[in-house]
Formats: sequence, structure tokens, C-alpha cells
Amino acid sequence: MEDGNSEVSRSDRRTMLKALLSGAAVTVAGCSGNQGGESTETDASDGNSGIEQPTDADVSDGTDMAGTTVSTDTGEFAITFTQGAGAVTLDPHNHSTPETYDAHAAVYEQLLFVDGGGDIQPMLASDWERLDPLRVKFTIREGVTFHNGDELTPEDVRYSVKRVADDDFGIVSPQSTSYRNITGFEINEDENSIILETEAPDVLLVRKLANGLPIVSKNFVESNSEQELATTANGTGPFTVTEFEEDNIFVAERFDDYWGWPWLTEQGFPQVTEFTMEAVPESSTRASRALAGESDITNRIAAADYDRLGDLLELYQTDRYEYMKMKAGVEPFDSVEVRKAFNYAVDLETLNETFFDGQALLAGQPIPPFWVGHNEEIEPYPFDLDQAQELMSQSPYASDEIELELHTAVGALASDLDITQAVAGMLEEIPNVQVDVVERDFASLFSTLRGPIDGKPDFYRSSTGGSPGEAIAGKLERMFHAEGSGTLWEDEETTQLIDEAKEATTIEERAEISKEAAQVIHDKAPDIFLWWRPSAIALSDRVAYEPFTDESFYMQLVEDARGDN
Repeated sequence: MEDGNSEVSRSDRRTMLKALLSGAAVTVAGCSGNQGGESTETDASDGNSGIEQPTDADVSDGTDMAGTTVSTDTGEFAITFTQGAGAVTLDPHNHSTPETYDAHAAVYEQLLFVDGGGDIQPMLASDWERLDPLRVKFTIREGVTFHNGDELTPEDVRYSVKRVADDDFGIVSPQSTSYRNITGFEINEDENSIILETEAPDVLLVRKLANGLPIVSKNFVESNSEQELATTANGTGPFTVTEFEEDNIFVAERFDDYWGWPWLTEQGFPQVTEFTMEAVPESSTRASRALAGESDITNRIAAADYDRLGDLLELYQTDRYEYMKMKAGVEPFDSVEVRKAFNYAVDLETLNETFFDGQALLAGQPIPPFWVGHNEEIEPYPFDLDQAQELMSQSPYASDEIELELHTAVGALASDLDITQAVAGMLEEIPNVQVDVVERDFASLFSTLRGPIDGKPDFYRSSTGGSPGEAIAGKLERMFHAEGSGTLWEDEETTQLIDEAKEATTIEERAEISKEAAQVIHDKAPDIFLWWRPSAIALSDRVAYEPFTDESFYMQLVEDARGDN
């Protein structure tokens, strides 16, 4: 869909809003419901968040040697995974989209891995040890090879970390936020180890490295141009890419010479021999493909399709925070009264029932309740139109006609356009407010959201998910720090608190400062806080899979369920 203003008029939006409040089904010109596949903002360190308190204290008992080569005697098991969008590149460091992370997770590996229970598992590092507040030592497994035959070395680890963390080294990685504190590297070839040193204490360093930062071959990257790296993959993972078309199709087959990550192979994985990830932007079409047996795994299902999917459907809670962001440095959003008025004007409970069957967790802060640093004393803003109008009357813009453009990606989240239209209609219940919804292609909007504040829309809907399960690293630094890649304001108090938390020497101290920052963010309301989205996945009777709360997907953990039927 081309960028441009929605065709829904103010009167049509009011009609839709009244129907929403009464629970009626609505179809409005220009408001095609239940679109999208959640190709959305993702935190720089993507991966399973877990729910346990992060710690660097655990040291693995993992072996120093690579595991056994994967057996292929289970027969052919080819599956199709249907998503709302596709991977945008094969370079694991030069992107920040969930679909790309999901595709790469089958091809590339990292030092450590956070499993579905929140526990850190050794991966390319066989063990690790915190030497002091600034240094962590990782012992790198021997016998691990990349798909092209190159052997993994500590120098590959150093190169990979530096490529992401250092903006002056190769590329400017969209994933750098969580790793730029890493500034020192010490390799011990006799021990096959590397020490990573941070400029300031970082009690979450191990957890961050277990949630992201794929390891690449230094020789391979240096032998290929940036353009070639976008279309050629060379990892250590259990699958190799056989076909790739940007934002459309990703096909991979099991690599028979895979070195054999013990945690994975001891559980009998991977069982998939070949998979196809296909991009289908419309949620209803994805659901139809699942019903027709044309897709084994289908994600980002809209609530409107829940009933017809029946037993194929599995609902689960995620850490994906959805919001409307307001540029606090421009009119009328430079008024905290206006920003708060907008929060009071949105009926979250009705939206939740309408779009998620009441399954969303309503938000008054960005930090999910199952994360370290969540402030349990903060409640969502209640729906109170009288309070919204009173706050507007107290603002500097009480007598102004406020005309706004609310930007939203279409085809990025299930029901994304419907939700944006509904929120716009609720805001227009404030008499001097008019909101025009601007429908955007996801790629065009997302590219601006990663740039400077001045180049971003003044008002937009988006979401963010995938992180280490901790407030600062997961949400606050990127989204609310003055220098964060996803920020839309420059608030000195919030930035100072985030910096203080980053320098904390214990998890407990960091969590307490995070809670204080969350309270400031709630009170100053730079966002219209919406919810942490539930998600739904449709599984055919051929497969079994346990979803992760951060929505990360691991093809190597898909189980062959054909024998159970």
C-alpha cells in the first residue's frame, strides 16, 4: 500500500467508534480489518526474554568439544511457516526486524542461548566466568565449523562483537545499543578463550549475549561486500539457506555436517529437514492458508480469525509493547496536559475486548509485568473523557484547533489499521482535536523510526518486542534515552535515571532505578500506553512447538508430530 491519508473521514470514524463501544462489527471504507503480520520494531538484543531475574553468576558445565554430527535418519520433514513479512537481509548484524531474526536463528548461532524457561544455555561458548565488574571470560568451543568449512575461533567472536558494538568498525549496526559498552578484547589462544571488557559495569552483559549477537566468520565477512553479505549466508547453525528473496521468501535445508550443539541434539533436534518462510501480509489470508493445510505454522493471527481456526490456534502472552508515540518537543505534544489528556481519552478496555478478546495486558508503562524493573505500582491510565477534556482546557492549546496526522504501518501488526482508526476516533471525542490517519508501508515508516528525531513523524503507532527481559536493556535505553535509536523525546530526568541504572553494580539496584524511571515516563506520558500484545499461532497437526514470550521463533525446535496422529 502506498503512503497516504486514510480515506476514513472524521464522521465515519465516529460511526466506527460508536459501533466499537457497542460491540458491533464494523466495516468502513479505507479501514480494511485484521491486516498485518507484526513486522515491527524489535529491540536491539533480540531473543527469548524469559521471566527469571538475570544474573551473570551461573557458569555452564558444558563440554569444550563440539557435539555429534546430526543424524538424518528421521526421514524428510519439510514444513512451511507463514508470516506477515519476510527477512530483509542475510547479514545478521545489519537489521533489526523480528522476521529477519527468526530466519537467521536457524542459520547463525551466538555465544549463549536463553531457553524457553529463561535459563542461559552454553552455545558457541562452552562456559563463561565473570572476572570482575568489567570483564567476562568466555571459553569458545573447539571443533565448531561454519558452513563453508572455516573453523570458529575467538577472533571470529571478537570481530563479530566489534562489528555490532563499534559504529566506526565496518557497518553501523541497528543492534548496537545493547553492546556498545563493550570496548576491550583479550584473546588467549592456548585456552581458546576471549575476555570481553566493558567501559562501565554491565551486570546484564551475559544475558544480552545470550539473547543476540550472532557470530560470523571474520574471513567470510571481509571477503564479501556489504551487498554480497545481504544475499549470502555463512553461519554455524543447523540450516543453510537455499533460496532468499528480500521481504518475501526464505528457504533453508538442514546442514548434514552441522557440528551439533549438545543442548539441541540431546533433545533430538533439529527434526525439520527443510523449511520455507513465506510472507503473506494479510492476516485473513494467512489464516485461510492454515485452514487449507497450506501452512504448518502461521503467526500474527488476528482475533477475527480465532473462531474459524479452532483447534489449530494457540494463544500466548508476549512482551510486545504497543503504543502511540508523541514527539514531546513539538506542538501540541510539548504540553504534558495534552499528552495525558490523550491517554485518558483512549478506552483501553473496550479496545482490548474488541481486538484481543480481552487477552491483552493493559499498559501504563513500557516494561512488562514479568520483567526485571517493572514498576508494579503503576496502573494504566483509566478511560475518563471528562478528565481528558479538563486537562486539555488546562493546556496552552485549549483554544486551538489541533489537527494531527497519526502514522501507522499497515500490514505490520494484526488489526493495526483498525486499532489506529479506533484510537483516532476516541481522541476526536476531545472537541478541539482532529486526527487524520496516515497509512504507511512498513519499510518506509520503519526506516524513519531508526533515524534522528527530527526525521520521525510527530505522532505514530508502533510496537517493540524481543529483548533480554530487563527494563533498561529491553525497553528504556533504546526508547526513552535521549540518544536511544527509538526515542522521540529528550528528557533530561529520564536520561539521567537510565544512565544511573546502567552503572548499577547489582541487579537489585538497577531494578529499583528502572522502576523510578518507569514512574517518570508514566507521569510525563510521552506515549499513549496501550498494551502488551497477546499473540496467536496456528499449528497444523504435523508439528508441535512451544512459543516464546518474546515471539522469537526457532525452527530447530519444531517437533515432528506426524507420529502422534
